Amino acid sequence: MRFQSNYSYRRERRMIALLGAIMLCAGCGSVVSGTPQPGTSAVDVSALRTGPFQTEPAAFELKEGLDEPRQVRLVEGRRLINYLVNPVDIDPELRIPGKPAVFADEYGVPTLQGLHESHRAVLADNYKFIAGAAANQRNGSVRTPREMTLAVFHFDSATESRRAARELHLISAGLGAGTNIQVRETADAFVTETDGTRRDTWFAHGPYAILVSARIPTPSLEELSRLSDGAINAQKRSLDAHKQVPLDEVLDVPVDGENILRRAMDHDARDSVPYEGYGTEYSDTYGTYRPAGIRHFERNPAEAAAVFERAGVDLIGRRASTVYRTRDTAAAFLLQTYLASKGKDDTALDPPLGIADAQCVRFDSTDGRDHNSMCAVVYGRYVAVVTAKSIGFANFDGDLQERAAAQYIILQKCGLE
Repeated sequence: MRFQSNYSYRRERRMIALLGAIMLCAGCGSVVSGTPQPGTSAVDVSALRTGPFQTEPAAFELKEGLDEPRQVRLVEGRRLINYLVNPVDIDPELRIPGKPAVFADEYGVPTLQGLHESHRAVLADNYKFIAGAAANQRNGSVRTPREMTLAVFHFDSATESRRAARELHLISAGLGAGTNIQVRETADAFVTETDGTRRDTWFAHGPYAILVSARIPTPSLEELSRLSDGAINAQKRSLDAHKQVPLDEVLDVPVDGENILRRAMDHDARDSVPYEGYGTEYSDTYGTYRPAGIRHFERNPAEAAAVFERAGVDLIGRRASTVYRTRDTAAAFLLQTYLASKGKDDTALDPPLGIADAQCVRFDSTDGRDHNSMCAVVYGRYVAVVTAKSIGFANFDGDLQERAAAQYIILQKCGLE
């Protein structure tokens, strides 16, 4: 009861307060002054409770040392996932996303339908492999399972991509478990069909080896062909629009030229997800994205595409938190409402004290970081999402609130530009 009373008191104070000029630090841009936009409430940042979380903007830099070559290739991997076709765009019934991945060596290759640990041998000590990206979605049904994995492996030449595609295909064919396994090859396509319900296709397209692994509930070669061919053709068109950056020129392009990653929270010691470690997928995905790329990390990629377009989302920074740049403040609140939308088994959580406009939710399921709760805060045209593991059934999560408060201060210090 005491908490509810304090919260109400603070909220009343916020509603009658006037927001003065906001001084911005030089950490993310020039000093500008701002006033509340329609739909926003004034925030007294000096009163926010941030706990141990950092409140200063931190530059995003690639790790130096022995892992630096892999870090450089991961930059290309994160660019590549912006051109990876989303499985739900091929089969609209695939509403449940898996864990997308970007990788720059054999250790980072995820284990998904169509991708097995055995496939890593093709990349082991292969200096001609540059980077890859993979995503998986399914319908979640036990009786009528549908699933698709799409992956792209980028090599240094068309000759190497075709050689690798065939080797990867031979591994897939050897892993087949069924009563009727059909294997065939053409000039660029290598196909394994199992019992008429599963088809793994490795396709060489320029310097890329494409994987499409499609699964349907009942045997139908016609449907498998429609899904697989549709995915291959869509992926080829998307890759044709991808402008490759030579590895020796990657560092000539700023990794955070528009300061979107500076607005996101850096990894904190209290974060429950791992950061250090060879092949750790969480930190490998830290970087800048376009809407098509970040969709792979969203809870509902099918809906996200339309909302991103309506909100004018054009740039995203993913670190320990995720920051979206929208068209304007009104669009930011539109996106925030979508990101914090609740399902029937989800629970609304109290926002941080002092940020009345924040929206927080505990979900019934976990996300790609194995987190099940989030808070979305808005500052100007930016929406930032922090996530955490939330335990219990209460509507209060102090750790999440502190993260959200620290994130808001970082946004405020970075400014509105």
